[in-house]
Amino acid sequence: MRQREAQILRALAPRRRFLRAGANILPGGLAAPGLQDCCGLGLGLIEVFPDALLVVDEAGLIRAMNEAAAELFGYRREELIGRPLDGLLPPEAVAAHGARIADYFRAPRRGPMGKARTLDALRSTGERVPVEISLSLVQLEGRRMIAASVRDVTEHRRIAREAQQREERTRSLMRLTQVGTWELDLVTGQCAFSSELAAVAGFACTALPLTGLEEVIHPEDRGPLHEAVGRTRGGAGALELSVRVRRADGAWRWLDLRGFVELGPAGEPARIRGLAADATEQRLAQEQLVVTDRLASLGVLAAGLAHELNNPLAALLPNLEMLLDDLRRVQRGEPVDLAFVAQGAADALEAARRMSEITRDLMRLARGHGARAPVDLVKVLQASLRLGGALLRGRARVETDFQPVPPVLGTEAELGQVFLSLIINAAEAMPEGGALEHRLTVRTGLDGSGRVRGEVLDTGNGMAADVTARLFVPFFTTKTAGAGTGLSLAISHRIVTQHGGEIQVESIVGRGSTFRVLLPPA
Repeated sequence: MRQREAQILRALAPRRRFLRAGANILPGGLAAPGLQDCCGLGLGLIEVFPDALLVVDEAGLIRAMNEAAAELFGYRREELIGRPLDGLLPPEAVAAHGARIADYFRAPRRGPMGKARTLDALRSTGERVPVEISLSLVQLEGRRMIAASVRDVTEHRRIAREAQQREERTRSLMRLTQVGTWELDLVTGQCAFSSELAAVAGFACTALPLTGLEEVIHPEDRGPLHEAVGRTRGGAGALELSVRVRRADGAWRWLDLRGFVELGPAGEPARIRGLAADATEQRLAQEQLVVTDRLASLGVLAAGLAHELNNPLAALLPNLEMLLDDLRRVQRGEPVDLAFVAQGAADALEAARRMSEITRDLMRLARGHGARAPVDLVKVLQASLRLGGALLRGRARVETDFQPVPPVLGTEAELGQVFLSLIINAAEAMPEGGALEHRLTVRTGLDGSGRVRGEVLDTGNGMAADVTARLFVPFFTTKTAGAGTGLSLAISHRIVTQHGGEIQVESIVGRGSTFRVLLPPA
């Protein structure tokens, strides 16, 4: 034991002044041998102890303390040695504290700082200070005493209070903005989400296995969700996805998901954490904008569509009148040129078919959003050309190059709206009366990665680089005030993106533009 004490004293040599000061704090002539019983470390460790330290006997009197305790309570040591510990407590805590001291002597137990008791103490100025106290039983001159480690937790409480306030503000903002957090454990497949997200999505719990989560995800969104998780897990960047979830009441809600992968101890993908925002109202607004843009397109084509319908109608009516006249001649027994009658009937049928195609194209465009299914992109482009043909007449020659392509997964109405918008924009980029010098080309094919490609090329005015960079920004337009909303290309971009594709543009001032839509095959 003495050899150990000598080692400790040598280690504490730079702090001998604390040892000398500590020798004067013990009443009744207690010397170093008595203090050495205190944890077997000597008085020096009491002085270098980082927290305030008080040694209290069974009568509740302070028998020893370090300088940190004097600073904490605002007293000189000689003012406290031999005085009751109760003087450092607020009046309402004195009675209970005395009972706890007695109880502790009856059943001593060590109290680590992490499990320490927190209460208020009194400074010499009467100011209350929150402290955390940890107790240990020690021996001093053969007598049992309590060593009380006291830590000022004012700053700790302030930080904890500010952290709690920040968390409460964050949660309030999440509730107001209908945003919540989620976490997918890539090892267990368990998905957990905050109470805010559970409330938005209408979940009855805050954790589900991935298989259970799939049951409330819209069937059309399950595949893209798996693909997005796989890409993020493989290190292909952040997860960004919109999915529909079914609430307990059966209603569908749109959620915009954003997340990032978090690595485990060995550097392996362990979990994906992120935010989810309720985007239902935004989606409804976007769908309304799509309808508005569709109606605007029809408005631009209205005069041309009337002309397109009038041409076959003009051929249909005379042929029907001629057929009726020939039938009456047959009834009267007069000779009729049957070949001439047959040709007239064929011309009438062709005109009716032309009108049927136009009305069918209009109905398909007006039908709006529907369930996605395999779509023939060539037929979509042909229908868009029929609707926009009247606007192109007199502006450009129309050329087509339709290479066989596999179907794409989508809706005819939405894809038709995209290509009709591109054709209208191309037509308006070429002046009226320029049919001999301008050309519009519509073609299909496959790109190098196997995606289906639909292109609309014009030889119109073209655009500068600063214009093409902003083409898909909502409400950006190069047209004069009142001539355009600046929504058609932004909406087209959103539709193509939602179909898992992308839209590209190349343009040269004075030479024309190329719009390229790339879509994954079904």
